[in-house]
Amino acid sequence: MTRDEFEHALQLGLGRAALHVGSHYSEELREIILDACLHCYAYDVQTEGTRAPFIYEIISKLPDRDFYCDAILPSLADAGDDTDGVQRFRLATFLAEDGYPGAREALYRHFQPWHTWCDQVAYGFVDLDGVDGLLFVAGKVGEALTRDSNAAELGWVVRHAYGKLGKQVCLDALNVAAASNPHIAAFLRELPKFDWELDSSTERWKDVEVLAYGDLQTRMSTLNRGHLMSWGRKTSEENLLQASAGLMAAADAASQLKHLYLFTRRAFPLDPAPLLELAWREDTARAAIVALAHVADDRVRKLAMELMRTRSVHRGLAIDLLLESFQSGDHAMALRWFLDEEDEEVVHSLGMGLEDLWERHPAAEGATEMRQAIYENGPCSVCRGRAVRRMIESGTLPDAYREECAFDCNDEIRELVGASQEGDAPTSPTQAS
Repeated sequence: MTRDEFEHALQLGLGRAALHVGSHYSEELREIILDACLHCYAYDVQTEGTRAPFIYEIISKLPDRDFYCDAILPSLADAGDDTDGVQRFRLATFLAEDGYPGAREALYRHFQPWHTWCDQVAYGFVDLDGVDGLLFVAGKVGEALTRDSNAAELGWVVRHAYGKLGKQVCLDALNVAAASNPHIAAFLRELPKFDWELDSSTERWKDVEVLAYGDLQTRMSTLNRGHLMSWGRKTSEENLLQASAGLMAAADAASQLKHLYLFTRRAFPLDPAPLLELAWREDTARAAIVALAHVADDRVRKLAMELMRTRSVHRGLAIDLLLESFQSGDHAMALRWFLDEEDEEVVHSLGMGLEDLWERHPAAEGATEMRQAIYENGPCSVCRGRAVRRMIESGTLPDAYREECAFDCNDEIRELVGASQEGDAPTSPTQAS
């Protein structure tokens, strides 16, 4: 494996990077590995998590482990409000759990409660110190709330603490501490913002799905995209037809966009010409293209090709437009679009479209090549897992993939190959000498 190939594999979280380190580690790889410690290369932290567990598993068994650890802890001081900062704190949490000198102190010293990504860092304190960790976070966030009522959203952290420690245990501890700590008292007063069970906002919208279109229209300006998508998915054909007429009559972009969301999961039942026009307007393009993906029409197919030809910012949705307007040869064309693309976000979108295309229009020819292309080039480990699952199901997962998948950054991929693997599980590759 060349240096560039190793860097690519490490940043994608491929198990071959761990295998390579185990048998070919040298100081020449230090710069690449350190960069992967300090920068998060996960495509979507919300669904994948950071690469911290994967990276920590690698560095924890290296002969010069302290070189990386001693760089991670000082980096917390200038960790930004981004996924790089989240990954550094996660690595520091692992170090603290393992008793590494100075790790716990660095975590507590550098926590920033007003960061947008605060929630992704905060749950580490709960994992590390249980109730005491939760009280620390509550106090810091409460202090921030006294300055800014729009402090970071911590709903996920609260639910994590409830699941790990018990809801009543958490509430009792917070109430006791609030009696003597005004910052925790401030946090407790705002708890309904963070505790989804206490938040009644969802109750206000539970009747949306059963509204007639006329009633929906009067409330449309107050509804968000999720509410409108849900209505469109579950409403009657009659209501949907009325909504189609409402879209055609909409006079401004805001109203058009709201109406387009109604067709995120259901086909527009009238002539799609208005949607095709909206697909080229900047403020409505994405929503219109998503709606058109459910429409079978040769004009929709032509739109897909035009998006690719013009290198539209929405070209990642081009394969979706082929699902209902499919023609022979589209499998090869779509795969070529994916392989020729360089933009990471577009690659990810096209990759999701590829699997959907083969699922909607099954074809043995090219399926393995398509899934291996996603495995090798897709930036998202969740999509890689989907490709691995399909290769396992079809009996086309290469032995080399099966071996390295046991050390992939995605735990679900490890479980997939573990469940299908015969014989003993492979030994850890990171026993570097």
